[in-house]
Amino acid sequence: MREVTYNQGLLIEDPSLVVTLAVFCKKIWLPEANTAEAVADSFAAEIAASGPWPRGEAIVKAIRSDDTPARIQRWEEQHKHLFQGDVIKRLPRSFAPAEEHAHREDFSEKSIEEVFGAEKPLYERLALRYHLMRADLPGIELFESGAGKQRVDLAAAVFHLSLPKLNTDAQQVMELREAAQRADIGQFWDMIDEQAAYGEADGKPVLARAEKIRTEFKKWKDDYFKFRGVMLGTGLLTTLCWYSSAWAPLATFAAMASLGEVNRWWVARKEKEQHRAFKFISRIDSKLDDL
Repeated sequence: MREVTYNQGLLIEDPSLVVTLAVFCKKIWLPEANTAEAVADSFAAEIAASGPWPRGEAIVKAIRSDDTPARIQRWEEQHKHLFQGDVIKRLPRSFAPAEEHAHREDFSEKSIEEVFGAEKPLYERLALRYHLMRADLPGIELFESGAGKQRVDLAAAVFHLSLPKLNTDAQQVMELREAAQRADIGQFWDMIDEQAAYGEADGKPVLARAEKIRTEFKKWKDDYFKFRGVMLGTGLLTTLCWYSSAWAPLATFAAMASLGEVNRWWVARKEKEQHRAFKFISRIDSKLDDL
């Protein structure tokens, strides 16, 4: 389980990314969205106190005619189930008291276009400029490109989760999230991080590791059911033999020998953490089949 701070904009445009983050992440933090309003109010107060200021008046007009607040409102209404479920939250103006609030300089010399790969409306530029200066952002910072986004995409690719249609069904999204936010999700993310690191080290697309994960998962699943079958057969043999006292010692020996061999094979075959990660994948696969 992990929290992410979405840095790419004031809302998440990609429906399939919304679903992926909502299902696999503990919480999604969005940038505080009212910075531009505060700027406009400050400029308007300065104009009212000091008289005409053409440049300031032009900025206030540009901010207040921007349609970004209306887009945010529509988007938040569309995803209200995620806000109500405490899955998505907007950051407050600052987590830390003002006197303790530190600012970082990572992006101070870069334009918004350099950071995001495209220009943004004035309202959004002001909010994101403040957001990128914050040193108190929780969890993993997520840009449209970069290691964090690659790992999220890899998690989705493991389940072929390019399903924007789920985004329109609040109940299905929340049911899938409930199935995911249980035991083993930590081991799943550890597997994603490990496989992504392998892909980066090889200089190959991280998404290509999804096929490898599915291949290993299929082997695990086949072996797992084979293991359960052996366990069931051994238990049946032991039960039947115990009905005859003459066969009881033989049954005990057979059970111990068989279980010992199976156990050695199983431990050698699968590590505990991988086993738990694959159990997670199996659970999500079953839930997706039901939706």
